Formats: sequence, structure tokens, C-alpha cells
Amino acid sequence: MARKRRSNKPKRIAIAIELDEPYPHHYDCCRGIQRYADERGNWLTVIDPHLVGMTGQAGLAEYDGIVGRIGSRAAEEARARGIPAVNHWFNSPAKDLPGVFADFHEGGRIAGEHLLARGFRHFGYLGIARDRVGYLELAGFEQAIKAQGFAPPPKS
Repeated sequence: MARKRRSNKPKRIAIAIELDEPYPHHYDCCRGIQRYADERGNWLTVIDPHLVGMTGQAGLAEYDGIVGRIGSRAAEEARARGIPAVNHWFNSPAKDLPGVFADFHEGGRIAGEHLLARGFRHFGYLGIARDRVGYLELAGFEQAIKAQGFAPPPKS
């Protein structure tokens, strides 16, 4: 469903990120989204953390787009209203949205190379088994240390 664009007013973009939790990457993502909005010049951003776990709020209609940590309900509502949405929550249950994510495999590989360069020869990895980020980081980490002939961290 195509939406009719409001005159020449700036686009109202919801930033769906919880900023009341102690996660620096939430603040960094919000800052990056705002920097992009400033470069665009025609975006009016509104931090709306309630869209993350949205349960049928009608407030979505006031936005021309959503970017941030988007869950299934917000994704369904946005799709029904023809509102573009971009996710940056890698483990979101809304798997069908376009997203902007770090290269977690590459981050893990770089971490392994960093430790190897510092002379470490015994390795461990702490992560959450069901977390897709941890799985990809560990795969990259193992790739780096195995390439140098070292055993991967034990799994428990």
C-alpha cells in the first residue's frame, strides 16, 4: 500500500531504540541514525522506544518511516500502513525487514587476530548460545585462531 506524502514538510522518522537501558550500542546507533538524518536534511526524527515491543499502538500512523530495534508487531503494523522500516536489531523476531548490521563474523576474526598478535596461545569465548551475534563472532574468532594452528575455545 503506497502512502500519500505530506506536502513539503520534513519526513517524520521514528527511531525505535530503548535509551533507558545501559547499552552503549543503543546510544551509538541512535547517534548514527541522527547523524544520517542530519545529512539528509529533510528528516525530523522522534525517539520512540515504545515501537520496539509495540502491541497495536495507533501512533505509528504519524511516521513516514521507522528505523531501529523493530519487533514483529511494529513490523506488521508498518507493513499494513505502507511505512518503510529498517531494522538494526540483529536478533529481532521480525526477520523479513531490511536491516543495517555490523559484520559480526569479521569482528570475531579481528578479535582472534588481535589476541594472537599479543602473544596469547590459549583462548576462550563467552557468549550466549542462542544469540546469532555470538554464534557469528565465535565462528570468526575460531577461524582466526585455527588458521594459526590453535585449538578453538571449548564449548560448554
